[in-house]
Amino acid sequence: MHPTLRRLAASHNFPAPFSPTGLTGVLTHPLPRTTLIALYTQTLSLLSSLPSTSVYRTSTEALTRKRLAAVESVKPYGWAEYEAKLASIKKRYGLEGAEKKGDVSLAIAAAQMREVIREIKEEVHPEEEAMIKNLEGQEKFWDRVLGDVSTEAAKAADKASKEQLFETLKEIPREPPLSRGQIHQIEEKIAGGLIEEIIHQGMEEIKVIEAMKEYKPWEDLEETAPEGQWVYFERK
Repeated sequence: MHPTLRRLAASHNFPAPFSPTGLTGVLTHPLPRTTLIALYTQTLSLLSSLPSTSVYRTSTEALTRKRLAAVESVKPYGWAEYEAKLASIKKRYGLEGAEKKGDVSLAIAAAQMREVIREIKEEVHPEEEAMIKNLEGQEKFWDRVLGDVSTEAAKAADKASKEQLFETLKEIPREPPLSRGQIHQIEEKIAGGLIEEIIHQGMEEIKVIEAMKEYKPWEDLEETAPEGQWVYFERK
C-alpha cells in the first residue's frame, strides 16, 4: 500500500484518530511520532545489551538510528511552544533527560495512547461494534506494554513506585498532531509503507531482540558441528 493512498482517507489536513487509512484493517494511529520515537529509543536501549560484535546488533542499530533521526526531523506545528511547556513540566517533576531512556519513553507513549483510546471510546456510537472491538484490543495492548515497562521506567525516572510514575505521566502533555503532509514526509524518509505499518515494524523488531537475548545465536553451538558441515559443494 503506497502512503499516498492516505489522501483518499481524509479530506482535512489532520487525519482523525482511528479513521480509515486506505489499507484494510489498518486505522490511523493517533500518536505516530511519539510512538515511533519511543519504539526506536527502546530498541536502541535493548540492542545495547547484545554483544558489540553481533552483526544483528550493529546493522539494526544503524537502521534504527537512521529511522529515529528521520522521525525527529519532522516537527509538528506549534513545536516550539510545546517544547517549552514540556521542559517546564519535566523540570518540575524531575524528568529531565528521563524520556531518552527506552522504558520511560515507551511508558509515556503507552500512557498517552490509553488516554486517547478512552477518549475516543466515549464518542463511539454503541452500534459501531467493529470500531469498539478494535479500540478495546488496542487498549489491552497498551495496558500490557505499560505494565511490562512500568517497573524499570519508575527506576529510570527515579520514582519511588509505579503508582508515582503513573501520576507523573498524567502531567506530560501530548505532542501537537502531525499534519497529513508531515506524516507523508516521515513515510517518504523511511520508505516502509504507511506510518502505521512502520510502527508495526518497530514493535516486531523489539520482539526479535527479545528472542535474540533468549537464544543467544552468537554463542558457540552446544554440539560442535562435524567437519565439513558448512562447506558447500565445490569442484574438486
